[in-house]
Amino acid sequence: MTRYYFYTADLYYYDPAGGSPPARLGDYQGVYEVEEDSLSPSQIFTNLLDELRRTIPADLGANAYYHVTQFNNVS
Repeated sequence: MTRYYFYTADLYYYDPAGGSPPARLGDYQGVYEVEEDSLSPSQIFTNLLDELRRTIPADLGANAYYHVTQFNNVS
């Protein structure tokens, strides 16, 4: 059985040399589809974070991260 999770996430960038707080670059939302029935919600959340990390633009490098603000099962 397929499960669907709605998520919203903000993308942040920080400059470690600059000393200023992280800057919010944008917000993203989508529906994350899960085919595997045996995964717990925490495993699904971890997988979502891994997928989001892979979408961070290369020019931002390791100084960018996503902050998930909403994660709801909508199946």
